[in-house]
Amino acid sequence: MARLLHGAHVEGIEFTDKEINIGLISALMHDTGYIQSRDDIEGTGAKYTLMHIKRGIQFIQNYYEKDSYFNEDLENFSDIINCTGLSINIEDIKFTSANMEMLGKMLATADLMGQMSDRFYLEKLIPLFKEFEEGKVPGFATEHDLLKKTSNFYHITKIRMEKDLGNVSRFMLAHFKSRWRIDRNIYQEAIDKNINYLRFVLKHNEKSIGIFLRRNSVTIQ
Repeated sequence: MARLLHGAHVEGIEFTDKEINIGLISALMHDTGYIQSRDDIEGTGAKYTLMHIKRGIQFIQNYYEKDSYFNEDLENFSDIINCTGLSINIEDIKFTSANMEMLGKMLATADLMGQMSDRFYLEKLIPLFKEFEEGKVPGFATEHDLLKKTSNFYHITKIRMEKDLGNVSRFMLAHFKSRWRIDRNIYQEAIDKNINYLRFVLKHNEKSIGIFLRRNSVTIQ
């Protein structure tokens, strides 16, 4: 998120200090909806998968409702965090300003790029299936099924980032070029490598996927 903000600044898009704070706080707290309360001792936070955005918004609103600096921005926090929901139509959100809309699109993009560029993204899909089971997320029969559908998921998210989210991922290139003198989007390169490797494994080694996904000591039994 911080890199996207810097890249936007490089390209001439200006945010106030408060807007930057709201964007970064939203990034830090957008997944708090998975946190269990002290008396919630059954299962894990994964059971809140389908409602974690709503819970996260409630958490941040409760946290800042009496804060003299942010108590008038509770709606902004809500709008920005809602953007991370893949089923959310961004056009339906009534942002208070163009900059808040930009921050929402940035957070949604950063969330997707951060996950899919992870060195262990493919390995993490295995325990993710267990989390989906606990959270009663429909659409995936087995770990293998989740892996197979990840390639299509990437296609869908790529379209979402380019269209619904305003292609704000372009700011990543501006960031790396300005900050590190690297004329490449390293996040996108990492994502492409992950997806290409997954497609290779599924095409040539589907019966022994676990052998090819052991970079984090995670295997499919």
